[in-house]
Amino acid sequence: MQLIGSLDGLQAVCTGVSIIGALFVMKKEIIGQWLWLYSNVGWLVFSIFSGLYFQAFLWLVYIVITIFSIIEWSKKKHD
Repeated sequence: MQLIGSLDGLQAVCTGVSIIGALFVMKKEIIGQWLWLYSNVGWLVFSIFSGLYFQAFLWLVYIVITIFSIIEWSKKKHD
């Protein structure tokens, strides 16, 4: 029962961080990419503990994409 409550809390936090990240990305602020990275890691953990392994793989792909996005956004900021 304790694990279910923890997963609900993780899901709530990841949802909020994902939405805030999207708002920052909309404003073209790199902090949004970092927030997405953190929320994607949370979603990966959530998916693994929920037994959603194909979804966990999807979040892993999103993590890699977000890392590359952070690198690209950082390069453009210094141009």
